[in-house]
Amino acid sequence: MRRAIIVGSGSAGRRHALALRTLDPEIVITVVQRPESVQPREELQNLDVSFASTLDEALAVSGDVCPADFCIVANPSTLHADVAVRLLRLNSPVLIEKPLAADLLSAKEIQTAELQSGNQALLGYHLRFGDLLPELCRLVHR
Repeated sequence: MRRAIIVGSGSAGRRHALALRTLDPEIVITVVQRPESVQPREELQNLDVSFASTLDEALAVSGDVCPADFCIVANPSTLHADVAVRLLRLNSPVLIEKPLAADLLSAKEIQTAELQSGNQALLGYHLRFGDLLPELCRLVHR
């Protein structure tokens, strides 16, 4: 059974969970949501995801060397590097929601972990194919 970990339950995390559930109804999705988070759980609960309070808790679900088939980093960008570097070193491919990192040093840490691990770190932008940008372009180019 395929497994995914989504770190972050804000707008981007929820959109990625919906996309995963749509693409693979059987995938096991664990969403890391801090206990103090103000993000609503209802939408995610309707997608049949499980919740973890920390990345350690999400990783503990599986005793495998590779904790998930892939992971999505959609938490605040100031936290991207710590999470992405750790997941890459654990042999998980990682999709990082834009921006890649909060500063150049953090971006370089992610790049180094990707190169050293041989895993892929991809950058995602969940609104890229939405209606907003084409409409904005249409209005600007009137």
